[in-house]
Amino acid sequence: MIKPQRIETVSKKQKETEKIDLTPGKIDIDPNSVISEEIEEEIKKEKKKSSILLPLFLSFLGVFTIGSIYDTYYRFLSIFQNAPMLGFLYLLSFVIFIGILIYIGIKQFAGYKKLKDIENKQQIAKKLQENPSQEVFTFAKEILKVYKDHENEEIRKIAAEIEKDLDEKVILKEEVLEILDEKLFSKLDQEAYKLISKYSNQTALSTAISPVALIDMILILSRSWAMISQIAKLYAFKPNFASRMLLLKKVSANLIFASVTDLASDYLSSVIGTSLLSKLSYHSAQGLANGVLIARIGVSTIKTCRIIYLRKRINYVEYIAKKLLETLLGRAQAKE
Repeated sequence: MIKPQRIETVSKKQKETEKIDLTPGKIDIDPNSVISEEIEEEIKKEKKKSSILLPLFLSFLGVFTIGSIYDTYYRFLSIFQNAPMLGFLYLLSFVIFIGILIYIGIKQFAGYKKLKDIENKQQIAKKLQENPSQEVFTFAKEILKVYKDHENEEIRKIAAEIEKDLDEKVILKEEVLEILDEKLFSKLDQEAYKLISKYSNQTALSTAISPVALIDMILILSRSWAMISQIAKLYAFKPNFASRMLLLKKVSANLIFASVTDLASDYLSSVIGTSLLSKLSYHSAQGLANGVLIARIGVSTIKTCRIIYLRKRINYVEYIAKKLLETLLGRAQAKE
């Protein structure tokens, strides 16, 4: 027998469900944050594989290095016995070559370590957000120390003002991360969005008039590479080759997460509407899709480089998609 109280509870839940507005335009959810359990499991597996492959690679590199040194030593002895001067030059060139490799390796490792440091700070920020403590003041000053030397004068001023407030102890520990997020990082976001808009427009217009898929691919890769580098630099991270490759990997991972929620064509249809998309030519539609792809790469780069990520953001990719559509439709009408 069903209890009346149970029926009332169910009916209340049904009414609450009916009240929820599921209009796409009113839901402020970042699609990048929607990650399925299956994807999380795959990422865990990939991390396990990476933890196994890295020692294997380093072992192979070590054996190769020892073998090269051993071979060089005996080659040097052979040359030195026949022509001492030539043997000396051979040894000198080898030492210089090894020195250059070590220097490059140290520089690349430093860039890699800096990117890992950003990842660690993101984790610390999450913990301090959940459980604010006095450590948040030290953490904030470490961040501000980086941005006090930023190339943008306005960013330097904001960082100096926040640091002054921290020194005067006019900010509560619960407010520190929020103030950094709203004042400092929001300003950085604005500059990053300008870059995303610039490169999205360039890519959309260029690929819309390009008849060759290979050219499209080259344009997308070159624009993505330049945009990622500039956004990373904006957030006070100047990547070298190794760290840039790691950054690309992380951005790609974020992009895969976003792709779980919607495929490109479905996404554009839901955001813009099928009727408007149908007004575009095939090449213009391709240009629009490529421009949106660049925008999503840009947003993923922000997510990777941004130390503090608290507030819910507007769906900037949707905004870019609509702006690109207006541009491409205007271009098509001008031709007519």
